[in-house]
Amino acid sequence: MRRIARYRREMQPGGAKRLAPWRRKQARSHRSGPRFRQIMPGDVDIEKCLSGMIAVSFELNNTCEGAAMTNETLVQCLSRLESELHLPEVRRDKHRLNALLHADFEEVGRSGRYWSRDATVDTLLREADADAVEVVADRYHAVELAPNVALLTYRAAHRQADGTLARHTLRSSLWLSAGGQWQMRYHQGTPAAEAW
Repeated sequence: MRRIARYRREMQPGGAKRLAPWRRKQARSHRSGPRFRQIMPGDVDIEKCLSGMIAVSFELNNTCEGAAMTNETLVQCLSRLESELHLPEVRRDKHRLNALLHADFEEVGRSGRYWSRDATVDTLLREADADAVEVVADRYHAVELAPNVALLTYRAAHRQADGTLARHTLRSSLWLSAGGQWQMRYHQGTPAAEAW
């Protein structure tokens, strides 16, 4: 009972001031509560969870570019922006490409070829309607590496005319945020060992 009474006194406003420095820090961290939100269903891929590799969706500290929302998670925000780059109308829109791709953007494609930002934009702008493909992407995971720096990983494939999937690829993108606007800084595609 004495410990409980002392603990309650310590947790009162100003109570931590009477504690040793290391106890003050402990009391402050206890009052501040958990840093991240509770993981909800859908935030974690069950297969990766079972294998011990969990990717958590962190909540945004700022708004996502072009969106007025408060509850959108980092993985939802970045997967939405990433999927824009799969759309033919966006790939041929120079203004939108400039908004989505960082000034120092670089890519290593699934072929192993290096692409600069200028080469990527020029190629996308010259895509003909006949070259447009439907990209099917899923299993998005986002990890906040540092403030305003996030890694997005997912898998993608091209849907063929007969409905089958081809060019199965594991993809990763590094996103940077400045002024609430996320931009892709780096992208890499790796041929998947197994189709799905």
